[in-house]
Amino acid sequence: KSGHKSGPKSGPKSGPKSGPSSKPSSEDTFGEVSNKLKIEEAKILFRLIRKRPILGYGFGAVAKDWGPSYAFELSYLGLLFKAGIIGLLLYLSFPLRLLWDSLRVRFNKGPPVEGVSFRSASIPFAIVASIMLAGVTNPYLFAAFGIISILAATAWLDDTKPAVTRAET
Repeated sequence: KSGHKSGPKSGPKSGPKSGPSSKPSSEDTFGEVSNKLKIEEAKILFRLIRKRPILGYGFGAVAKDWGPSYAFELSYLGLLFKAGIIGLLLYLSFPLRLLWDSLRVRFNKGPPVEGVSFRSASIPFAIVASIMLAGVTNPYLFAAFGIISILAATAWLDDTKPAVTRAET
């Protein structure tokens, strides 16, 4: 369920202390433990992002105060930590363009793909928007099903026709 293999290191700089309150239980119906860990992760990442906001620390970078993992639950903050503002904007330009194109077609501001109605142009929007919203607090953006969903939305909006081969002529 978690995007990282281990939580914060134990020690004075770490997040929630180990003990009965930090272990998931059947009484944790509202995800208190998960929320506390995400808040701690955000604090650590924001502190590091402030030091290198433009280019970040590079892929494979580890937030040592968080643990040995290079994956984070908070997808956007994790990407901002690794790739900086430039990398985050480049990464988000693709799904945001898909959202824009889908809305443009949906509201008759552009031609729809052959065989796709104006109304069904809402489907790619729903797919991409839901993955992007889920990516705020979960690592869905970088999981296979998140990327595949965005690629499926691309194919839905793509209006290029396949090239004709000799066998078809």
